[in-house]
Amino acid sequence: MTNQTNTAGSTYFNLHIAGEGFLNRVREVSVQGKGRRAAPFLAVDISAPRGNKEYARFDCRVSGNGAQDVIRGLMPDIEAEKKVFVRFNLGDLCGESFVYQQGAKAGQTGISLKARLLRVDSATVDGQPVHGEPEDRAERAPNICISGLAYLNRVMDRDDRLFASLSALRGKVDEVEYTHFDTEVLGHAAREIIRSLAPEVEAKRKVLVGFRAQDLTAETFVYRSGKRAGETGVSLRTHLVDIAWAKVDGEMVYKAAERASGAQDQGHETVLEDECLPKAA
Repeated sequence: MTNQTNTAGSTYFNLHIAGEGFLNRVREVSVQGKGRRAAPFLAVDISAPRGNKEYARFDCRVSGNGAQDVIRGLMPDIEAEKKVFVRFNLGDLCGESFVYQQGAKAGQTGISLKARLLRVDSATVDGQPVHGEPEDRAERAPNICISGLAYLNRVMDRDDRLFASLSALRGKVDEVEYTHFDTEVLGHAAREIIRSLAPEVEAKRKVLVGFRAQDLTAETFVYRSGKRAGETGVSLRTHLVDIAWAKVDGEMVYKAAERASGAQDQGHETVLEDECLPKAA
């Protein structure tokens, strides 16, 4: 799977999120209006473990044909409140804020992580395999992995910790959107690469990278200036662990050594043509 996908003559930038979690609240959603955008669609929530008793909750539109078949097959178990656990691949992540309308949190601001469910690699119901080949989780901590293309916007050194801001590309090339991540850069190699790119960022050059990040948290903030001053936004935070390649103003300046056969670094070998790229966010 690549970060540039050609489908029916259209070109897409893919932002991938891989992980595992429990399925909840499956439903068919009706949309008011006319045309293709008003067609009803299948939706499901995923609660993905991300640490000790913490979860990232994704509100997903089920987009992949295979994923739709799997989710519809699991609907009776989800509605029966059985423990339905899946390994998943999502696309086009974005964060939105909302206000609780009722219950104990009425009036409080919440966060919705929206994405498209592209693929279900495996599923278990009450611990019993029903789809694919579940992995052994005994020796593996829960994690959420993110990969895609992004413009590098800011690089900051604080007390020997390195931070970077990424604007990840998603959607059609002619209707490109961005998901913004605030990251802490982990790992010696990734830190060296980001530090070497910092002068280019400071010089306002276009720095595009193929990246991989782990973990995901979200929090709200209030815009202090600009058109959205006073509005509530959502900040997505991750740990940046790998840079596969980097281009500065369209010129390749770094490319990691080929990975071992079978490695699944989604999209990391894709180098987009400069004329396909929008301006940096």
